[in-house]
Amino acid sequence: MPKTDYLVRRGFKRGDNAAGKMYDCDLILYDVKRRKIFFVQAKWKRDSRTASLDDELHDWGASNWSLTKGVERLVVLRDRLAEPVVLDQVRAALGDIKLSNEHIVKNAHFIVLHTLPAFNSYQIDGVAIYEWNLFRNLLLRGLVRRRWSPDGVPEHARPLAAYVHGEVLALEDPQHVLDHYCAAIGMDFTHLPTAMRMRQEARYVFELPLPDGSWWQRLRKRDRIRILRPYI
Repeated sequence: MPKTDYLVRRGFKRGDNAAGKMYDCDLILYDVKRRKIFFVQAKWKRDSRTASLDDELHDWGASNWSLTKGVERLVVLRDRLAEPVVLDQVRAALGDIKLSNEHIVKNAHFIVLHTLPAFNSYQIDGVAIYEWNLFRNLLLRGLVRRRWSPDGVPEHARPLAAYVHGEVLALEDPQHVLDHYCAAIGMDFTHLPTAMRMRQEARYVFELPLPDGSWWQRLRKRDRIRILRPYI
């Protein structure tokens, strides 16, 4: 990560015996050119090997959901950022990056990083959510390594020049990040509204056989169940 783009500083948190709601961030990321400050929470799952998305949702959706906890801590930090004691902590963590209190409050943004590939580039309560591997490339101006095969056979693919944005990406805006990757694959943005409408209006019907259907149900062709998604 070029130091001309970003600087990293240590995180901080509310003292154990301090007053008010708990807040903390694991690190601070400073956008050198745009002079933006990102307060980052990193949430790790030691073993992310799950059989399905449903397993991941169940695991991370437990009573102490890591993503929710990370967002809550950053929302409290955002709400308390203008307090003198919090600003003192921010300036101490920034060290040689000298910024006024007004600039810190006005240019602060908040990010939760995680290790779940199924949840990426969106927002909860104004906090940006990114998966770690994607975020590493975002810090390299949205680096995309591409390959192209003239006949569609993967073994015949040849590398293309890496695709990067001309400037640092607006990490506070997940839609800007998505637009960057859409451009990287050559998507025609004029088709996005139509594609979105088609996706939202789509209906899916599945017919599944009943494993315990009786001979009478099979005779009357009532041994199947129809499922409509989304259910409305």
